[in-house]
Amino acid sequence: MENNERGWWHKPQRIIQTNLQVKDTHLIEPRRLARQMKELGATALVFNVGGIYAWYPSEVEGHHVNEYLPQDFDLLKGVVDACHEEGIRFIARLDFSKTDDIVYLKRPEWFVRKPDGQPEIIGAHRPGAWSLLMSTCLNAGYRNEDVAVPVLDEVLCRYDVDAVFF
Repeated sequence: MENNERGWWHKPQRIIQTNLQVKDTHLIEPRRLARQMKELGATALVFNVGGIYAWYPSEVEGHHVNEYLPQDFDLLKGVVDACHEEGIRFIARLDFSKTDDIVYLKRPEWFVRKPDGQPEIIGAHRPGAWSLLMSTCLNAGYRNEDVAVPVLDEVLCRYDVDAVFF
């Protein structure tokens, strides 16, 4: 899709946001997803890109790459391209408010602590074999210069996204 239409966001939109689980990554077929969005009348798709997990092969240290990503192709590029082929804008969803315990074990100073010094864990009691998600500190490096800023730069340089949603 050519980005020569300035101000597309000033017109009425039907924006659909997926909130995907990493364990379902293998089920995503970019062309099928884009066709389904078009059938639903979507003008834009909000799709997980980074923050909690990277949905692309990120090279930013501390940005945990979704371990369920396919190894033989760039899923994010596939979804962006398929959306554009269907005339759908792609909005990159980035959420740096939390990430998983793998990052916490390496950089605990990036995370919120409760009064007793323990990290704030989101969904600690949910059933299933999930990694723990922990709240990141608003003033620490994960949400700022160490991870968020380089991730945003990496995404905007690599992918033809139409907008960013935080």
